[in-house]
Amino acid sequence: MAYKTSKPPLNNFGNLHETVRKIRAARSLSLSWPNCRRLGHRQWKQRARKAVFDAFHYDPGPCRLKPRVVKKVATADFIGEKVVYHTAPWFEVPAYFLLPRRGKPPFPAVYLMHEWGGNPLFGKERVIQFGNEPLVLVDHQRIHHSGRGLANEFTKRGYAVLAADAFYFGERSPRGFAGIPRVIDPYKLSVSDAVNLHNAIGNSLFAALRYLAWAGVTWAGIFTWDDIRGIDYLASRPEVDANRIACTGLSVGAWRTNLLAALDDRIKASASIMWMTTGDAQHGYNVQGAVGTFCVLPGLWQQLDVPDFSVMAAPHATMVVSGKDDILFPLKGQADSAKHIAGGFKWAGCPRQFRYFNPKKPHVFDADIQAAVFEWFGKHLKPSG
Repeated sequence: MAYKTSKPPLNNFGNLHETVRKIRAARSLSLSWPNCRRLGHRQWKQRARKAVFDAFHYDPGPCRLKPRVVKKVATADFIGEKVVYHTAPWFEVPAYFLLPRRGKPPFPAVYLMHEWGGNPLFGKERVIQFGNEPLVLVDHQRIHHSGRGLANEFTKRGYAVLAADAFYFGERSPRGFAGIPRVIDPYKLSVSDAVNLHNAIGNSLFAALRYLAWAGVTWAGIFTWDDIRGIDYLASRPEVDANRIACTGLSVGAWRTNLLAALDDRIKASASIMWMTTGDAQHGYNVQGAVGTFCVLPGLWQQLDVPDFSVMAAPHATMVVSGKDDILFPLKGQADSAKHIAGGFKWAGCPRQFRYFNPKKPHVFDADIQAAVFEWFGKHLKPSG
């Protein structure tokens, strides 16, 4: 895949673009940390978290996980289980829980989140290699992960891993309308059939957003509560050291990392890969191509900016990776975000707990970036083996 490196401003909204930019410029950002210095980090964090949870318009309430094992799995890199657990009374989420072949429990753990881009018939499978990957997955992992299974790489380094299907992906992708069959085995599809179903599911996204809005909830709320319940599941496993849990992901996995690390203190280390910008820079560059349905949070962007989520994660170890050649996000948004987060960690009294990595890379979580993340997690979670 060829990647462009130029980043001219993109007008996605015709003659209404400048009007919306003026609306954006008029917001107060009343809860952004530089406007709340007098509160101190801890009190600000409490208020900011409440604003985010309120903006989700989604709270599944108390929920028993009721986990069950579907099957055992194993490769040369890991042993584990395919499991399902409830994140809400109406959601039963499929996931893989994987353990290292070497070392002794309890292990540090990584909650590993897949990206948005790619065929939506696959979710958790994008970040794991079992050895039977169809061509569409082989190509995806080659382009985005240097041909590796990210989960395999973490287990080889002594981490337990939980990788789940996000809402609208993998086994949770929509079925039974718009030519999408009710029963699909994505491993048995031809490449052309996989592409056709990819397009059909992609064409349903904004209808899905309207359905969720009419139900009174947000996509980000579903994502984040699913992820919080995923940490509940990890913490429930005796093989896991609940005091050494990290999260990471590329693209929408980075967006989810930003949210989860901001809102759940059980995340002791995080690495957000290729989803960081500021609202102002993104509005002047490209909203349509980068800002998905999962970012719609009514009213929140009047109060907080994207990098404020990472400041909420302090004092826990927080790494942000932005690519100089990532065409989705402008260089100014990347630089301004890094400065904003670094200032926030200094304000919180823990400047060394933040690391910014800005390699000349496109929108990938490749071997070089993986190495930086392994080093960061190793420093803060200290896996054995």
